[in-house]
Amino acid sequence: MWECIEYENASTFRFFSPDGDSNYPGEVECFVNYILTDKSELIINYKATTPSASIANLTNHSYFNLNGDGSESILNHYLKINVDYFTEITSEAIPTGNLLAVDHTPLDFRTPKMIGQDIEADYEQLRLVGGYDHNYVLKTKVEPDVIVYSPNRHQRQSTRILNTI
Repeated sequence: MWECIEYENASTFRFFSPDGDSNYPGEVECFVNYILTDKSELIINYKATTPSASIANLTNHSYFNLNGDGSESILNHYLKINVDYFTEITSEAIPTGNLLAVDHTPLDFRTPKMIGQDIEADYEQLRLVGGYDHNYVLKTKVEPDVIVYSPNRHQRQSTRILNTI
């Protein structure tokens, strides 16, 4: 169970995993911080500390519809992902460890395009899981790695994910 600490424009969650929890070695203390800025940006920061060797791979599986709750699908949202590679997956959506280039694939979002533009393309990595469920290999700490916006909003709404690892 995560412990929640709330602030005015941010929420921080803490989780402690003792040595051997879920068969993982070493104790780990994890923090995730969600910040909503005055520009309607959501910033998510992760931190994990451990006094000995352990494993930590923190991620977020939230999906956001920038048109609002109950709106149509996000397939008309524009997405830009500043990456050159993604991890190959199995039919169970488990990464194999092989890095595949996004060049000339439906997973290439280096130039903004609608999420739904290529989601039904005849491409094995999409067919395996019925769409996008892949890990992208982030490459920069200066520019935002991911930008999403909806053309249906009166004001342009963006979601930016900045790789801070």
